[in-house]
Amino acid sequence: FSALDNPTRQGLLDDLRNIFTRTNQTCIYVTHDLEEALSIGDRVAVLLNGKIHQLSQTQEVFSHPSTPEVAAFMGVDNIIPGSVFGLENNMLQIQADHAIFEAVGNIAIGTQVYICLRPEDITLFNDNQEIKPSSARNHVSCQITQIINQGPFMRVQLQSGFSLTALVTSRSVKEMELEVGKTVLAVFKASAIHLISSGKIRT
Repeated sequence: FSALDNPTRQGLLDDLRNIFTRTNQTCIYVTHDLEEALSIGDRVAVLLNGKIHQLSQTQEVFSHPSTPEVAAFMGVDNIIPGSVFGLENNMLQIQADHAIFEAVGNIAIGTQVYICLRPEDITLFNDNQEIKPSSARNHVSCQITQIINQGPFMRVQLQSGFSLTALVTSRSVKEMELEVGKTVLAVFKASAIHLISSGKIRT
């Protein structure tokens, strides 16, 4: 459906979902489009380099990808290598470059991990902006390196010793006067982080 205009494409996807529901028939649908896979499939198999990397319920693959490769395919733009170094208040403490992240999980101290964070789970604040107390435990000071227009949303590329990508509304970009070179604070919840163990222990 990639050659179709968006309204026609959405209409066809709606028709397909209705047909699958009405006929109750099993169907294997092959696509390179993440949106199509998520909107149509009850179960998703991620095939990379001729090998199935993960097969599970659609929401499970979306929320808990099993490998960094699956995470990238499922739209996780932020995949940051780090190392678990502690546990405090039932939160894992993870070192990634100069930053310390807090995340929810059950991973042994010393394990090297991949920190997976979706761009839509990041909220940006101006560097001098007062932040009200909230459940978002992770605050990272970043510099904007690029702003990409995606219609109603803007993809904001950030640098803080590692790369981050945030997805914010066009209105927020205008109101916050975001621009390349500006320093901002990237804020996100511990529960927004999905950890993938690399299987290696830091020595």
